[in-house]
Amino acid sequence: WDLAAYGLAARGEAFHEGQVVQGFELWRGEHPLLLDRLVMRGGSAAFTGRWGLDAATALGTLVACPATADDVAAARAAVTPLHEVTAGLSLVDGVLVGRVLARQTDAAMRALLALWQVLRPRLLQRPAVLPRIWAT
Repeated sequence: WDLAAYGLAARGEAFHEGQVVQGFELWRGEHPLLLDRLVMRGGSAAFTGRWGLDAATALGTLVACPATADDVAAARAAVTPLHEVTAGLSLVDGVLVGRVLARQTDAAMRALLALWQVLRPRLLQRPAVLPRIWAT
């Protein structure tokens, strides 16, 4: 997963200057499974509009593959109780993409962690034991 925080939320400072350019590609052999690109200019409506980040200061993305509709349902159940985030999940050609928006980075991190904890055992048949480095 990836988690980005824009501005300094604790100080009430929005991301007014600069530009965010982010890209992610997932390929299987010569075939693209996911081509994702995000470009936002600081202070633009992309940060504040309902069609964009809706004033959220944290944006998280989780990608899991191969996944099924049952995996999406389990992931959705994991984030539905988390009221401090807005989460969306999609499944296209076996690629599950989860997006999380939050006004606080720690809330977005909790949502991504909840997704990881439910998906890791389902997709890798391994327990969701937190790496020690995550506690630092």
